Amino acid sequence: MSERVTRGADRGHRRTPERAGGRANSLSRESIVEAALDLMARQGAAALTLRRLGSELGVDATAFYRHFPDKDSLVLAVGDHVTSWVLERVEAQRDDAGDWQDTVRLVARTSWEAAKLFPAAAGLTFARTTGEVAERRMVELLLATVEPLGLDPATTVRVYRMFGDAILAITQSNALLQSLEPTLQDKNSSAWSRIYAAQQGDAFPVTRRHVAELLSVTEEDIFEFTIESLIRGVEALLEGDLTAGEG
Repeated sequence: MSERVTRGADRGHRRTPERAGGRANSLSRESIVEAALDLMARQGAAALTLRRLGSELGVDATAFYRHFPDKDSLVLAVGDHVTSWVLERVEAQRDDAGDWQDTVRLVARTSWEAAKLFPAAAGLTFARTTGEVAERRMVELLLATVEPLGLDPATTVRVYRMFGDAILAITQSNALLQSLEPTLQDKNSSAWSRIYAAQQGDAFPVTRRHVAELLSVTEEDIFEFTIESLIRGVEALLEGDLTAGEG
């Protein structure tokens, strides 16, 4: 992500139409997306409005319509920016001679890093299908990773979706937690020790027997365990130990 967009030196000074118009003419899709990411990083996803973004950049909100037909188009572009960040790093580190398992692990690990770096943006867009360039390239990469396994086309797509949806669901769920106010983050993370460790064993005996493990496991542990379990499942499918579910 590029350096933070520079704001006006005097927020209280009313810009002349010429100055505002000049700034509007200098806007690009990328500069708007990066300003949106910067705004959300500081104030959360709820702060992303065209009016607020216009104030940040010193332009009228209508200036954005030259590049985006509506706010939702901007939101999708923000999501695609995060996907592009992941894709660039995956392509730089990926070994074409490596196996499919390593590619899945690399996409998963890099997506985890992206969700930590862009939590508000990730949480806002994880359930969306942007249809933009980076997303299309990511779909192509994952399908190209799975297709050589020799599964039938329907199962190939299911395996691709399984990996993609699992990575998105867990990384972006964690991103949503990171987007909470610090006090709420603390309340959420301490729930296992405040509530589960304190509850009576006779009421919840099985949970009580596993309290130590529940307290020690991390979200990243669960993420890695999930990805490895899915990989093992596909390996078993390829070896004939599992049968793909009928659609």
